[in-house]
Amino acid sequence: MVLYRQPTDDKKSRGVSIYNSDDLVNWTWKSHVSGFFECPDLIELQVTNRPEEKKWLLFDGDGSYIIGAFDGATFTAESGKIKSDFGANYYATQTWSNVPKEDGRTLQIAWMRGGKYPNMPFNGQMSFPCELTLTKFSFGYKLVRNPVKEIELLHDKHYDWKEKNLIPGIKENLLRSVKGDCLHIIGLFDLKTANYFGFMIRNNRKNSGTEIMYNVKNRTLSVLGSIVPIVPVDNKIKLELLVDRTSIEIFINDGQTVVSNCFTPEEGANDLALFTNGGELGVDWLDIYKLKSVNEKEK
Repeated sequence: MVLYRQPTDDKKSRGVSIYNSDDLVNWTWKSHVSGFFECPDLIELQVTNRPEEKKWLLFDGDGSYIIGAFDGATFTAESGKIKSDFGANYYATQTWSNVPKEDGRTLQIAWMRGGKYPNMPFNGQMSFPCELTLTKFSFGYKLVRNPVKEIELLHDKHYDWKEKNLIPGIKENLLRSVKGDCLHIIGLFDLKTANYFGFMIRNNRKNSGTEIMYNVKNRTLSVLGSIVPIVPVDNKIKLELLVDRTSIEIFINDGQTVVSNCFTPEEGANDLALFTNGGELGVDWLDIYKLKSVNEKEK
């Protein structure tokens, strides 16, 4: 059992204690890891590009994690704490137990704490379920997070573009035909001579909407107050966006970096724009799907 606790009067002792039991009634304390705060989770992942190697990950309440080894009683850290989401509304991550062996995936969901839901009959939401994998990169091990493949079951109308070049100017909006409040957007963008590029989400003629912008010089992506360092791969950036009615989840470069935020768009603002500033942007490919509600009854 992995349990959040503060074993002494010193708040610095707050962390995760590990207990063992033979009968699930009587428990024996085995070890403690300080520096954690509530909602712990402990999982084992196979390293994707090293099939013979496995690592354990210990999660904190905010989704950050430490990579290490676990012998059933003691967790031994092999890394510092690593941030797993750079947004403002991502907390209390938990993975599913008892995923069928033939499936084999490790699936995680989080509470999108702090969202605002005016005039709605609920208060709160969860993130979209994601598959977790662990990969060894040149800079070390890193958790990769991507939406579960079942998102495809919600795909509705499809728009797609290939090998397009964008120049600055609102009249060049490639996405002027796309309208909707729930969208799945996936694309690969060549930075070429652009200084900035990005999306305007849920905009209209009276409202500029929510801006997602990549700064080429600074190598940062900004959205809703979050600023995230992103290094291009071969001068290209891959973006995957899940736009829901009150949230935007962004998966960058195949899930190496994730940004989860809640937002409150203007009712009736359902337009979408792709822009570039300062120079040309290449769109290697771009797919956009309108999304059906998961609550819609089957016809």
